[in-house]
Amino acid sequence: MEGRSLLYCKWAIQIVLNLIEGQKRPSELQRAIEGIRERVLYDRLSKLLKGGLLGKWTNNGYPKESYYYLKNPEEFRVLANWLSSVELSVEGLVKLFSCKWTLRLMENLSEFKSPSELKRTLTGISDKVLQERLKKLEQMNLIHREVLPSKPPRVVYSLNERGRGVLPVLLKMETFLLKD
Repeated sequence: MEGRSLLYCKWAIQIVLNLIEGQKRPSELQRAIEGIRERVLYDRLSKLLKGGLLGKWTNNGYPKESYYYLKNPEEFRVLANWLSSVELSVEGLVKLFSCKWTLRLMENLSEFKSPSELKRTLTGISDKVLQERLKKLEQMNLIHREVLPSKPPRVVYSLNERGRGVLPVLLKMETFLLKD
């Protein structure tokens, strides 16, 4: 069964980010997420629930109310903290990681590597895209750039502490499919 990755769906990401602080009713989520339509909200809630990312409970009283909650909010808190620290919108996050090379690049930066080493590892990436992605990741405070004092000067990149913290969450979001 095919599905779209959670990392590429702005509505699903916004639902997850809104549920980090605790359980909410669908009506609360709809008020908190600007522009989401009721049909889209319930569709994404259903898919996140089927995938096991969310839980749901319903009270037994009248009126009957359903509440949704993240099963493991702590793993997404690091992502929310990073997004607020770099003032990146959810749309910006989707745009940043919709490039197929961004996450692959981050995965390869667990240790210091030069652009030429990265180019050899990431078969098919162009110099232009490599430099653009490295620059963007550096601007987003996810990687560290270091100029080594040699002749000629050599530049190496690696994940910084924030990048190491965010990467597992991003990888989980990428592999989590919003299935029908």
